[in-house]
Amino acid sequence: MSDYVLSFEAPAEQQPHCANSHSDEYTARRMLNHFSFDKPKLLENLMDTSVKNSRAVCHNVRRLFLGVLVSGLLLTSPAVAVDFPITVGHESGTSDSAFTASAGDTFQVNVTSGRSYACTAHPTDSATEFDFSMNVTDPDSATLTANTCGDVEPKVTVIGMADTSLADNRLCFTPTMSGVHVLSVETAKGGGEVVRVECVETTLFGAFNTNVNDFNFLELENTTTSVVTAKVSAFTNAGSTLLDAVEVTIQPGARNDVDIHSAAGTNVFGPIRVTHDGPIGALQGRTSFYTGSVTNFNLNGQTELRTRADGHR
Repeated sequence: MSDYVLSFEAPAEQQPHCANSHSDEYTARRMLNHFSFDKPKLLENLMDTSVKNSRAVCHNVRRLFLGVLVSGLLLTSPAVAVDFPITVGHESGTSDSAFTASAGDTFQVNVTSGRSYACTAHPTDSATEFDFSMNVTDPDSATLTANTCGDVEPKVTVIGMADTSLADNRLCFTPTMSGVHVLSVETAKGGGEVVRVECVETTLFGAFNTNVNDFNFLELENTTTSVVTAKVSAFTNAGSTLLDAVEVTIQPGARNDVDIHSAAGTNVFGPIRVTHDGPIGALQGRTSFYTGSVTNFNLNGQTELRTRADGHR
C-alpha cells in the first residue's frame, strides 16, 4: 500500500487562471491553498515575497496544478487494501485479467476442514517482489501457519532473477475449520504488480477392504526432493474413525507404508483420506491388498489414491 501525500480539489470556478492584473499573486496563493498537505519548500519558494513577477508565479503554480492532473497524482487518500476472491480449482485470471496486487492486499478462498490445499501466485513481472505471508487467517480470525512450498516440485516459475525466494510464492496448508480463509500479500512491487493466483486441493482419496484380503497397506511415495509430511485418516463405511490424521513424515524420494488392516480389523471397508504439506503431485499413494501369511503373501490388487481433480467425488 502507498501513502499518497498530495491531493487537489478545486471548484470549477476556481480552476487555475492568470489574469493581467494586480490580483495575480492573490490568485496563485488561492490555488496553492487547495493542495491538501503542508506546502513543501518548493511550493513555498514559488510564493516567496521576494519574487517580483507575481504573474510568473501564477503561471508556475498553474503548470504544477495541470501536472498533478495529467500525471494521475490526483489521489484523495492513502490506498486501501483490496480483497480478491479465489475459487479452489480455478485460476484468478489470465494475462489479460489478472490481479494487480500490492502489499497488504488479500486473497480470500473458501476451503474445507481436514482437506489440504496449495495456493500459488504466478507473478508476470520480471522485477517481481511478490511474496505471500505464511500466516493464513481462518473465519474466527485465528492464524494458521502455512508451509511456504513454492520451491518444492513442481516449483513456481518466476520470470527474471529479481525474486530469489520462490518458497513464498506458494502456500500449502490444511485448515482446521471450514469457511473463507484469508491469504495476505507480504510484499509486492511499489504501486502493485500483476499476478495470477490459483488454489487447488491436494487431498488424496482412496479406499481399503479387509473382507477378502489378509493385508491392507497404504503406500505413500514422496516424488519431490523435499521432506513431505502427510496425515492419514481412515473411516469405516458407516463413518466411524479408524485413523485420525496420523502423521507420517516421508523423506525425499522415499516411500512409507501405513498398516490399515491392523487399525481396521477384519471384514471392514471404507474410505481413506490423506492430506499433506506439499504442492499437488508431491505425494502419490495407493492401497495394496495382499493375501497369504506374513512370510508368504501375494499381491491381490491395488487402488490408486486420487485427488478430487482426478475424478474423486
